[in-house]
Amino acid sequence: MSGTPRTWADRLRLTPLAVGFRPLPAWTLCTGAVLLVAAAAPAASAWCTGLLVGSALPDATGTGAVAHVVAALVAVFLVGQLATLSVAAVSDLYGGALERVLEAAVIEAAVTAPEGADAPVRAVVDTLRDTVPVRQLVVATCQHLLTRAQAVAAGCLLVVLAPLPGLLVVASFLLCALLLESDYDREQGKAYSVADSTRRPRYLLSLAFAPAAAREIKVFGAADWAVERYHEAATADGDGPTRTSWPVRGAYAAVLLSALVLLTVLTRQPAGGPPDAGRLAVCVSALTALTGVFAVTMNVVHSGRAVLLFAHVRASGVLRPRPDRATDRDRARPVPGEGSVVRFEQVSFRYPGGEPVFEDLTFEVRLGRSLAVVGLNGAGKSTLVRLLTGVLPPDRGTVTYDGLPVGSPEGLRRPAFAFLGQHFVRYPATLDRNVTLAPGAPVTVREAARELVAGLVPAAAPPPLLAKGVRGGVDLSGGQWQRVATARAVQALDPEHCRILVLDEPTAALDAQAEAEFFGEAGELAGPGNTTVMVSHRLSGVKDANEILVLDGGRIRERGDHASLMRQRGRYADMFTAQARRYDD
Repeated sequence: MSGTPRTWADRLRLTPLAVGFRPLPAWTLCTGAVLLVAAAAPAASAWCTGLLVGSALPDATGTGAVAHVVAALVAVFLVGQLATLSVAAVSDLYGGALERVLEAAVIEAAVTAPEGADAPVRAVVDTLRDTVPVRQLVVATCQHLLTRAQAVAAGCLLVVLAPLPGLLVVASFLLCALLLESDYDREQGKAYSVADSTRRPRYLLSLAFAPAAAREIKVFGAADWAVERYHEAATADGDGPTRTSWPVRGAYAAVLLSALVLLTVLTRQPAGGPPDAGRLAVCVSALTALTGVFAVTMNVVHSGRAVLLFAHVRASGVLRPRPDRATDRDRARPVPGEGSVVRFEQVSFRYPGGEPVFEDLTFEVRLGRSLAVVGLNGAGKSTLVRLLTGVLPPDRGTVTYDGLPVGSPEGLRRPAFAFLGQHFVRYPATLDRNVTLAPGAPVTVREAARELVAGLVPAAAPPPLLAKGVRGGVDLSGGQWQRVATARAVQALDPEHCRILVLDEPTAALDAQAEAEFFGEAGELAGPGNTTVMVSHRLSGVKDANEILVLDGGRIRERGDHASLMRQRGRYADMFTAQARRYDD
C-alpha cells in the first residue's frame, strides 16, 4: 500500500469520477447523480423524521400536516433505497466501461511508446497487474464514497441544528474514521504484503503443514522450535495481538463525549420548558446516519488502490485525447519502390546505466537487396534490429526511411517492417487471426502465408483457438508454431507499404543445416523486389546475402559480401572458418 495518496483531497481528485469524466462524460454524470441522491437520502429521512415527531405532538395544529410528512418520509425512504441499489448497478456498469477504455488506452500506449521512454505507462501496467480488476475498484470506490457522503450530509444536518457542538461531533467522527481506515489499511497491507516481515511468518506456517517438513519436525521433535521461530517472526515488527490502537481508542472517547455534548445542548431550553422533540428526533437520526462513517471494509483498501492506479494513469497521460493526424501521416508516408532506402546516420545508443552499444553508426539498406548482420554475442545485433524497426529511439543521430524518421509520430503510420524473431508470440486466437493480427472482419490470408500453415489445424466451423487447455482448443508443436510465426511475417509484407522482412535469429533452436535452408528460403518468402535483413550468430545461413555487416565493439568492423570478406581474411573469415571446421570435425 506504500505510495498511496492519503489525503481526502487526493482521494477526491483521483476518484474514478474525476479521472473518467473526460473519456466517459455521460456515464460519469449519471453515476455522480445517483451517488448524490443516495448520499442525501439519510439526511433527508432524518429531517422528515423530526418533522413527523413534531407534527404528531398534542399541541401540533392539524392532522393534514402529519399525513403530508408521512408521505414525504415514505417517498424519501423509497427513493433512498432505490438510489442505494442503483449505485451498485450503475457503478458496476460504469466500472466496466472505464475498464475497457483504460485498458485499451494502456495497450495502445504500451505498444506504441518506444522502449526506455514509457516508464509512466509501465507503472500503470504494473499497477493493473498487481491489483484487482478496474471494475471492482470502481464499484468499491463508489460504495466508499457513498458511505462517506451519507455521513457528511448527516453531519451537515447536525451543524445546522447546533453549529459549534455539531462541528465538534463531525470533527471527532471524521478523525476516528480516518484512524480506523489507517489501521485497517495497514493490516490489510500486511496481509497481502510480500515484505520480509510478512513473508517469513507465512513461510514458517506453511512449513509446518508441508508433508515432508512435518515428517521431519515430528521425527526430530522440533515442534517447539518451529512454534518459537513462528512467534519470533510474527512479532518482529513490534505489533501486539490487538487490532485497536491507542489513538483509535482515544478517538472513540472523543466521539462519545462530543455526542453527549450535542444531546445536552439540544435538550436544554432557555425558558426551562420541555425539549424540542422534533429537533431531538432529527439529532438521533442524523447521529445514526453519521455512524456510517465507521464502516471500514475492503472498500477502503480498494479505494486506496484505485487512488494509486489513477495517480499513475494521470501521470502517464494515457487517457488524454491524442490529435488525429492520420491524414497528414498518410500523405507523408512513402510508398516503397525502386531507390527506397533505410539509412542510419551517426547513430549512437546506450541502455540506461550501461556502456555505449553503438557510437556514430552509419550504413544504409536499399530496397531489393538482402543484408546480414553478424557478430559475437553482445555485439549489439538485436539492438540494431530494434533501432532499425523503431522499437528503440537512438540517443543521437537518426534512423530514417526515405528521409522520414522511423518509429516517430511524424514518421510512418503503417508498419514498414515485417518481423520474425526467436521469441515469437503464440496468440490465443484462431489460425487466421494469428497470421493476420487484424481486428474486425476476417482478413484474407495471402497465398504465400497460407501455404506455410496449410494442414496445421483441421477445417472446422467455427475455427478452433490455438490455445492449450481451452475447450475445443488446438495445441501446436514448437515447429508448427514456428511456421505460424513465419506466416505472420510473410502476411505483413505489402507492396504498397511494407517490403522489408527482418529476421532476428528466428532459427536459434534449429541445427546449422536447417538454419541454412530456412535463410535460403527467406528471400523466396519475402518475394521479388523486397529486402531481407537477417541477424544470426551462425554464418552458414547468411553467406548468400548481398551485403554482410560484421559488428564489433559498437562499430561496423567489416562489410561486404561473403566472397569479399573471406578474401580479406579478417574477423568474418576467422569466424566462418572456425564454425565450418567444427561442423567438418
